[in-house]
Amino acid sequence: MTEIELLKLLNNKLRKARFAEIGYDISTDIKEKKQKQTELKVLETQIGKIKSDLQNVPNKEQSLNARGNMVDQLSTYINEIDDILDGFRLDRNQGFIINNYLFVMIMGDLKTFVTDNLSGISHHYLECTYDNENSIDKTDLRNFLAQEIQILRNIDNPDYVKLRNYMSDLETRIIEKYIE
Repeated sequence: MTEIELLKLLNNKLRKARFAEIGYDISTDIKEKKQKQTELKVLETQIGKIKSDLQNVPNKEQSLNARGNMVDQLSTYINEIDDILDGFRLDRNQGFIINNYLFVMIMGDLKTFVTDNLSGISHHYLECTYDNENSIDKTDLRNFLAQEIQILRNIDNPDYVKLRNYMSDLETRIIEKYIE
């Protein structure tokens, strides 16, 4: 199988596993719970095999492209931040009622490259404010994103499993630095 075929298969199995977990959680019938638990174990084994296949596929051109797109997307955010006038801060919610929507945008943009193999860079108008409350220092975020580019570039022999792990680690770093 090609890298893209494996990626699609992985996404399908992960989706099925999420539904099985939900089914297990909401079920009150012991027999149904046991069935969902067995289904989950089978899916986890299949997911592990697919991840192994993804790491061992000989042609990793698509994951190299995905990493390049992720770097380009983060660079686009840095360029947008650089265009913001001095004295302004970035609005965490970006004008929405969703807390920390700025980070939802960043994560969502990057996620498309490692789950859907999409290409193309998103350009966002970044909402700014003078208010220190519910905002982020633009230089701090710019430096954070520049560090993330270096982390991405330092991933040896990238594949979709490593890029997904990077996304999970990035989420943790964002939460620890900006949300907690």
